[in-house]
Amino acid sequence: MSKKIPEWDAARVLNAAIMAGLAAVFLAVAVPLVRGAVMRQRTAECARKIMRTAAAFDFYAAAVKAYPLGPGISPQADTTMLGVFSALDIDWWEGQTELGGQWNWYGNGRGDCSVVISGSRVSSRQMARLDALLDDGDLATGIFQRRGAQYHYMVREHVL
Repeated sequence: MSKKIPEWDAARVLNAAIMAGLAAVFLAVAVPLVRGAVMRQRTAECARKIMRTAAAFDFYAAAVKAYPLGPGISPQADTTMLGVFSALDIDWWEGQTELGGQWNWYGNGRGDCSVVISGSRVSSRQMARLDALLDDGDLATGIFQRRGAQYHYMVREHVL
């Protein structure tokens, strides 16, 4: 019994090549669009979380009559702040942000308080996009600023 060798039909090969080319063009256009949409969604989610955290600091300040000192300075303030986070369903505080880096806060005891994003995986380009969403788009000015390797969203609603 002899094996049949399939004959190549030129039209089929041409159709397959055209379909593969169209798929490549579609993917070349679609992948950056999807990647951009995902990044915009992550940026918006990070901005939403910053605003919720700022509200939590205002809630703390309204109850205690002062914003908390930075983490590690006052164990009682740290515990109380984590309790406020829990009460306000902020269960993501211990994890990474959507844009890389870790959540943290800064407080100096003189009324200044800020939500902080820090870490080696934080992209200044992504933080500039976040700044454009939250503030003025300039990381050197406004309520969202870069200070060294950290990005601070200043809690300006002094409820004291």
